[in-house]
Amino acid sequence: MLHADPSLMPRSRKVWSSWSYVEPKTGPGDRIDLTYWMNSLQPIPQDDPLFVTLNTTRDP
Repeated sequence: MLHADPSLMPRSRKVWSSWSYVEPKTGPGDRIDLTYWMNSLQPIPQDDPLFVTLNTTRDP
């Protein structure tokens, strides 16, 4: 899903990368959230953040 919600990225923007994943707090499970930061992968202005998130159980 394409969205502009940075809450699915790491809290500290300093550690944002082209793709990030989140595991459940209980440890490795059977699925992870995977988010691609499209501004890092494509020539999209940094002040208009766009993300593609796969396999999430959270709503952006």
